[in-house]
Amino acid sequence: MENYRPITISPIISKLFEIHLIDKYASFITSDDLQFGFKKGFSCSHALFLLKQTVDHFTTHGSDVFLASLDASKAFDRINHFKLYSILNKTKVSKIFIRIIINWYGKLYAKVKWNDCFSHTFSINSGVRQGGVLSRLLFNCYTNLLITNLKKSDLGCKLNNCYVGCILYADDIMLLSGSILNLQKMLNICYDVSLVLGISFNGLKSHCIHIGHSVNKYKIDDMLIGNIAIDWACKLKYLGIWIKSGKNFEIDITESRNKFFRTANCILNKSKFACDMVKLSLLESHCLPIILYFSDSCFNDNI
Repeated sequence: MENYRPITISPIISKLFEIHLIDKYASFITSDDLQFGFKKGFSCSHALFLLKQTVDHFTTHGSDVFLASLDASKAFDRINHFKLYSILNKTKVSKIFIRIIINWYGKLYAKVKWNDCFSHTFSINSGVRQGGVLSRLLFNCYTNLLITNLKKSDLGCKLNNCYVGCILYADDIMLLSGSILNLQKMLNICYDVSLVLGISFNGLKSHCIHIGHSVNKYKIDDMLIGNIAIDWACKLKYLGIWIKSGKNFEIDITESRNKFFRTANCILNKSKFACDMVKLSLLESHCLPIILYFSDSCFNDNI
């Protein structure tokens, strides 16, 4: 059963309806600035830029930084509808909007089709609509509790009294701390919030790394989130970028570079009889984004 996941196909009229709701009520449903996902004017590059600047600031001033990348398992599918209603009720959004969402999500039913057979109808009490225009807004509002609790704890890194102890891009979570003890306390907070929200973390895809001058000088025991162990790795992947453990913030571009060369060779091989302008257009469309994506994260690194 774990190999199968349900999908929701939203009709065009539903998307138009959700676009209207966003146009009218989106300004009342806000999430913290440390959440970079699904926001106009924000991208992965902004999240990676903040991560690099924070680590560079601490290592330049002689401090170490301990990072923990957490993988939330099927986060979009685990949003509890009743908890979502409760969270929306604490925002400044109109009660009319909340009643619309209760009707919009409270009457979801589904059937399982296997070949030509259908199961009995059952209700859906968790998850947001796949491909729904409103889903991203509801997800950010639902997970904002994690950032709020971490900020209240005052644990983690700060820049000029601005809290940067956690960076989120949708369900990709990065914790930053100048202390191993505080990092474990932050993981405990994440676990407590996950119990409230019904979110679980995958220990196999979650990792920690150490960046600073005291790297490899002493052995650090595995961190814990609940009863799940999170190991210390030599590098971890965050938003498609491999970040290496070391004295300074460095990224491993081997995978991206190989992908660039594979893509370029494939295009040139398949289009060897095409004109140069066609080849240039294909390379610009498929190869250039691979290089430009990670370039913001390695200003002074040797490429």
